[in-house]
Amino acid sequence: MAAGLAPAAHGSDGAGSIRIPASVCGLYGIKPTRGRISFAPIIPDLAGLSTNGPIARTVADAAALLDVMAHNAPGDLYLAPPHEGTFLSCAFREPGRLRIARYAEPVVPEAEVDAEVLAAYEEAAKTLADLGHDVVEIPRPFGPDVVPTFVTLWYAFACMHPVPEENEHLLRPLTRWLRRAATPPRRPASSRPRRSSSSPRAPPWRSRTPTTPSSPRPSPSRPAPSAGSRTWTTRRRRSSG
Repeated sequence: MAAGLAPAAHGSDGAGSIRIPASVCGLYGIKPTRGRISFAPIIPDLAGLSTNGPIARTVADAAALLDVMAHNAPGDLYLAPPHEGTFLSCAFREPGRLRIARYAEPVVPEAEVDAEVLAAYEEAAKTLADLGHDVVEIPRPFGPDVVPTFVTLWYAFACMHPVPEENEHLLRPLTRWLRRAATPPRRPASSRPRRSSSSPRAPPWRSRTPTTPSSPRPSPSRPAPSAGSRTWTTRRRRSSG
């Protein structure tokens, strides 16, 4: 985007993955309200932290792309309230006087804000104040105690999708590291306890390899089931409340 190779692009943002790179590359990125853009058919992060959003070289272009991306699908975990009009029209609307909060104290323990970043932070606040907006200094809204919870979520997000062991090398290095940090090391096949033929087999949804009731994947050590044999099936339960 910053190199001019594309007029606009989309990304995903859970903790700044759109906004932070956009801010340091002179671009405009938007993390929309949760439920504004469907994650279907991809499984969402289940915590409602991440969402897709637009990246562009102007605010108007980012707003126009958000108009295209905004939609919902059956089964979405979250639904944002309907938006009247277009986001593009909002980009040209007079905002009036805004009350803008700011803080510069890091949440991550022992992190330091670079002097160049602080200078840009002060310049942006001054520009907003010169435009007539009310810029208010606030205390840090949350502290280092939230970091371990966030790290746990990030590990869990990396493990949501089953990946065969022989294909793990295709993952990005960061994703591969997160998955390994979140899961115990696998024991060699020679050290795993052998299961007797009379032991019950685990249902397919407990396996690392996804299966479906209509097309069960037979084990290499066991022949495929015949047409009259019994196979595991899944049944969706209704929750009350």
